Order: sequence, then C-alpha cells, then structure tokens
Amino acid sequence: MRLIEVPAKTGYVWFRQGLWLFRCNPFAFLTVFFAYLFVMTLISRVPLIGPFLPLLFIPGIAVGFHGGVPQHDRGQAGLADHFSSMAFAPTARASRDGC
Repeated sequence: MRLIEVPAKTGYVWFRQGLWLFRCNPFAFLTVFFAYLFVMTLISRVPLIGPFLPLLFIPGIAVGFHGGVPQHDRGQAGLADHFSSMAFAPTARASRDGC
C-alpha cells in the first residue's frame, strides 16, 4: 500500500463538494440517515442476537450509501431510489433539480 501525498487544498475541496452535495438535497440525506438509525435501533432490540446484527448489516449499508451518493451527484437516481432498488424492483429515476 502506497501513501499518496496531496496538497491540503485537495481535502478542503473534497469537504466543500460534500457540503454542496448535501445543500442540493438535504432531505434525502437526512431521510436516509434517520431511517438507518431507526432500523439499527429496531434490529438491536432483537433478544440475544440483536447486539450483533448491526455489525453484520453496517458494511452492506455503507457500500450502498457510497454507491448511491455518486449516482445522486450525477443526477442518475435519487439516494432513496438507490437503496430501494437494492431490495426491491427498480423505481422511477429522480430528475435533477438544477443544483
């Protein structure tokens, strides 16, 4: 594994792009975040195996979130559409709102 050195401005630009993406559609990101918290709370309440189930689901959810954000950035699909398409039939694509 090689460490790639980049200027500090790269991190600043990355942070600003993340804030811009959140500003364009904060409701979608907040909805996914609170749905994640709600589901993990419900799963962890299962007797005996509940505390261990979130440990199994977190990697898949993280991969889904990281796959959905670039699609949302390109305007291909909504963030919630990406998560629902992983479990159900594909949904209608969301149109980009000009952000």
